[in-house]
Amino acid sequence: MSRKSLTERDLKALWGLNAAYCQLCGCKIVSVDSAGKIEIIGETAHIAAHSPGGKRYNELPEGMDRDGPDNLILLCPNCHRKVDQDAEKYPAQELYRLKKERQQLVSEAIEKGRNEFADRDLMAAIDEIRVQLSVNDRREDLDYRPDFSMIPSAEKMTKNDLSPQVKRDLIHGLERGRDVAEYFRKNGILSGGRADDLKLGFQRCYRQLKQAGVGGDGVFFALRDCVVSKDASYEENGRRQAAAEAVIAQLFVMCELFER
Repeated sequence: MSRKSLTERDLKALWGLNAAYCQLCGCKIVSVDSAGKIEIIGETAHIAAHSPGGKRYNELPEGMDRDGPDNLILLCPNCHRKVDQDAEKYPAQELYRLKKERQQLVSEAIEKGRNEFADRDLMAAIDEIRVQLSVNDRREDLDYRPDFSMIPSAEKMTKNDLSPQVKRDLIHGLERGRDVAEYFRKNGILSGGRADDLKLGFQRCYRQLKQAGVGGDGVFFALRDCVVSKDASYEENGRRQAAAEAVIAQLFVMCELFER
């Protein structure tokens, strides 16, 4: 049986719903090194194996796409080895259950965080996002000055081919736009040349990821989930991710993201 290539949308859905956590042990599977470079240690695995003879091959629920996101699980390397080595301890139904529970924890934490994040969470989110933007800035030609068209946010979402989930997340972020704008004003983030630096960094990050084949959802998840800390609780990370979501939404509105 030939293996069907996983679509970018399937992979984005899997990573986005789990916010860079292993779905078995809950550890963080995206790390940021001392230079600010994102390192991805997570691995995508089939729950019911793709090929006959593989682990849990005959345990695929009726009607489920074997290579679709419902049959995929996001794991750290250690948990991937455990799941592959002991199919009796980790039957398919147990993995589907654990996956659903982990996604629910992440979803509830971010939803709660949307109502609870404070200035300290905005500060943490902005600091981490700035690190990512500066890393991408260093990788680009310093003479790069894109010519972009300014268009309404709704049209940007359509042209970016954003999934319904990410569109909803951006809309949630925009609902806190006044808080983010006030934080920017109080802390001088948009004073002097800082606004241009922030916008240009975002544009360059967007451009680099697009050239690497990452779509609009991927840019959103890369920036939102860089704020996740392995030492923080789901609740604290949920507030940070919600704050990052609001900051990204503001950058999305501020920046002209489509080259003429």
